[in-house]
Amino acid sequence: MESADRLRVLNGANLAALEYAPGQWEIVQFRAAVLTAPGEYLLSTLLRGQRGTGALSDTEIAAGARFVLLDSAVVPLPMTPDERGLPRHYRVGPSRFAPSHLSYVHSVETFSGVGLRPFAPAHLSARRDVATGDLALGWIRTGRYGTDSWESVEIPLTEDREAYRVRLLNGGVMLREVEVSAPGFVYTAAMQTADGAGSTLEVRVAQLSTSFGYGPERVLITDE
Repeated sequence: MESADRLRVLNGANLAALEYAPGQWEIVQFRAAVLTAPGEYLLSTLLRGQRGTGALSDTEIAAGARFVLLDSAVVPLPMTPDERGLPRHYRVGPSRFAPSHLSYVHSVETFSGVGLRPFAPAHLSARRDVATGDLALGWIRTGRYGTDSWESVEIPLTEDREAYRVRLLNGGVMLREVEVSAPGFVYTAAMQTADGAGSTLEVRVAQLSTSFGYGPERVLITDE
C-alpha cells in the first residue's frame, strides 16, 4: 500500500473494504499509508462510507476486522441476476494446478448483488407547519452511477422508476408506512391524529430498486 495525494484520493484512489459485521462491508478510502512493521501499515486521513455505504455503519469498526484493498487484483465474479441469493460452489487455488488439486479450497457462498443496491437518500429534513401541524419531509435523491458531473441540472435516475419507502415510528412502534414517487412526503395533522403520533418521531426513508429491493434507510429523529 502507498500514500496518495488529495486529488488522487478524490478521484477514487486507495479504495478498500472493511467488514463491520459478518458479510457486511463498508467502503473507505485513505490518503496516508505508513509501513510500521513487516506487513503492518498505519492508514490515516480516512474517508468513510464511500460508494453508498455511509448509511450502513454508524459505529466504530472493531479491531481485527477483515480488510480488502480494492485494486486491480480484485475482479467481480460472473453472476446472472437469477443467481442472486442462491448458494454457489467455488474451488479456489493456484491457477497453475487443476481444480482437483489438494491445494484448492472448496467454499459455498451466497451473494445478494449489492452492486445493484440503491444508495440512501441524502439531506433528510422535516419542517413543521405551525399553522396546520403538518410535518413536511424532504430529501435529495442519490444515484449509483453517472452522478459526478457538475454540468447537469439534476443527476440521472439510475433506477427503473423513482420510488421511496417512508416509515414513521414512535418508540420503535410503526405508525405508518407509505411509498411515494417524489422526494418528499407530507405527514398531515389528520394522519398524525389517526396514528396517535407524538411530538417525537423517527423518520426512515429508503430508495427502491426494482432489481434489488429497498436500499439502506436514511434516519431522522424529530423532536418538536
